[in-house]
Amino acid sequence: MKPTAKKLTSVHHSRLANVAAGCVIVGGTLLAWGSQYYVDYEVSLLPWLIEKGWVLYRDIADQHTPLFTALLVPFGAGDTSIPLQMVVVGLHFLTLLLVYLVTIRMAGAVAGLGAVILAELWTVAMEGTHLWYDGVLGLVYMAMLLLLVNKRSPLANKAPRLGTAIIAGLLLGIGILIKQHATAALPFIALFWWAGGYAGWRSHLGLFAAGLSAPLAIFSLVFAAQGALGEAWYWTVVYNITGNYMQAAAMLPAYSEWPVLVALFIPLALWALTWRIHKARDNWLAMALFGLVLAASLPAVPRYARFHFQALVPLAAVLGAVAAACLYESAKSFMPWRKVASQLGLGLFGLYMLVGLAQWIEGLSFNFRPGAVVAPYATSIEPLRAWVDANTPPRSPVFIYGLDSMLYRVLEREPTRPFSPQLPWVLDADNTEERWWFGFMQAHPAVVLVPAQAWDANSTGSREMQLRGQYREGMRFNILNYPGARPIEVVGLLQSNDPQR
Repeated sequence: MKPTAKKLTSVHHSRLANVAAGCVIVGGTLLAWGSQYYVDYEVSLLPWLIEKGWVLYRDIADQHTPLFTALLVPFGAGDTSIPLQMVVVGLHFLTLLLVYLVTIRMAGAVAGLGAVILAELWTVAMEGTHLWYDGVLGLVYMAMLLLLVNKRSPLANKAPRLGTAIIAGLLLGIGILIKQHATAALPFIALFWWAGGYAGWRSHLGLFAAGLSAPLAIFSLVFAAQGALGEAWYWTVVYNITGNYMQAAAMLPAYSEWPVLVALFIPLALWALTWRIHKARDNWLAMALFGLVLAASLPAVPRYARFHFQALVPLAAVLGAVAAACLYESAKSFMPWRKVASQLGLGLFGLYMLVGLAQWIEGLSFNFRPGAVVAPYATSIEPLRAWVDANTPPRSPVFIYGLDSMLYRVLEREPTRPFSPQLPWVLDADNTEERWWFGFMQAHPAVVLVPAQAWDANSTGSREMQLRGQYREGMRFNILNYPGARPIEVVGLLQSNDPQR
């Protein structure tokens, strides 16, 4: 039987879509490589300290779960400019690739092309070059979605194999070890296996639970062997539930952010509309998708920042593209209500694309660097580094007070033990400030770095008074974190010669 013209056209369109999607993935990756990347002490300093023998949670106060920090340890030994930039670019590439693979499985190559374009636009819009935990979570969620969706229909799921259940459990366990917010998806994914109507649901649910437990058990054993299991439990679980983080660290989005946030969630409304129009049979797949979307949205609460939505971007891109493909077909319907609803949905989809395009242009105009992309503080740190090296014995710690903790990593100097970020909601927890300050007093490092603004203000706080009694001003430096940032004046303090010290 000869293929019909319609089938030949469909195959031709699919091939063109595959080529175009590949171009978008490669082009987006190259743009990410040429864009300024951003890292914080959590992803740069902490892996470096762990490589040097520090134990997370025992020697380091940190509220995040440990897997991403552990994965970054191999990148801590060398120059931070290249390895961490490679991590950022690699995450960008893998995110676009998984978006395409998931979408073509759900709705074909043309929808896959649309999803890749959307993911590229909104990844840049949501600060995808800021290396953070949520960017890795996006990959985990996409891998799980790839397991759960049916190869044939975007709106119905056939019974998965038993092996899929254990892999899904492993992925969710890994997600929880990357960031606790992945736990929010647990009841919804468990419902997918328990109530989805599959034969042998007990086996599916049991294997899912086994897969989920395995990575959690392994890391529990690791921290038990290090003698830090109690501290790990406190910082990753108890602190996040009972601490004052929700109140002290709260930061709401500015009014100017709300139009972008509303547009970001448009694909979820389109997916719900599509589900209603097509009267999809498998509501448990929708439940699983809702769980992933919820888990991907929670990191922005209570401390809003765009990069906290990095895990939501690929999910929204897939759902938006699949919904648009379904709505396009529904718009040809003879049923008036379905036709009108589909056309309205396509209009919203167009708005979602336009907002993403505008934000993509804005993000690239700010971050794209025609020249070499620089590491944090790389253009201004050398005078400060030379002064610290001249006044401190090699491999001796320094103390950084009121400044970015990334400076420890940039200066290649360890802090005094134990280390804590100078955030009020962390210092107030579990006598952290007392232990942190006691460690400083015991080590009594030769050099302390403080911001000039605070030093010149002559603060009468007890910590500041202790510093003034034991240290004197040595030299001042101006440092710049990233291109376009505001310069920071740093005062280098030396041990006082006061015999009463």
